[in-house]
Amino acid sequence: MRPFRSSSTRGCTSTTNAVTNNASLGDALFSGTPSGGGGVTISAGADNYRFDHNWVSGNLSSGDGGGVVHSGLSFNGTIDHNYILFNQSSDATLPTNGGGLGIIGANGTRTLPNGNECNSAELADCPPGLGDGTGANLMIDSNLIIGNSAESGSGGGLRLQQVNGTEVITPPYKLAADHVVRGHRPEQHHREQTSRVGTARACRWKTPCG
Repeated sequence: MRPFRSSSTRGCTSTTNAVTNNASLGDALFSGTPSGGGGVTISAGADNYRFDHNWVSGNLSSGDGGGVVHSGLSFNGTIDHNYILFNQSSDATLPTNGGGLGIIGANGTRTLPNGNECNSAELADCPPGLGDGTGANLMIDSNLIIGNSAESGSGGGLRLQQVNGTEVITPPYKLAADHVVRGHRPEQHHREQTSRVGTARACRWKTPCG
């Protein structure tokens, strides 16, 4: 069984755009993903996409990824040669991460031992499950990331979160299963990040800026 993907938009290219002064405001009571990226959201299922040579500036999100967010499972994505400047992720009640760019895996289904989902049960303590991750072979190259802010979370410029998930042990990769048989440690997905992340960024949380 392959990981679930909510869409099948593959091979899309977004190039040479100015994405400025936008906002994504979600429901503060929905603690999983309050909202998408303030400027651009690349949702699950966008395999082989390329986001390049764009100007992303002055955007706001009450969720993860003030400027751009890769959200959920998409294989072989490329984010290169972009200006990601002066974006902000902020929420008064929830931690929000990745002021400039967020690479965020989807939260897994939360179920109780009896098989019921947490949302259908009252007063039940149910921890998050393992999600699908973000997908293999994501390239983040030659971006300028400056002046962004994650005011209530981590990663003022760039945040990598829940990158590996159930897709590591499912076809076509089966990385963990193959390496367990050979007696090696399971391999994690490769993330190539060669962008310049500037010093003018801020985050207000107990963990250091990313």
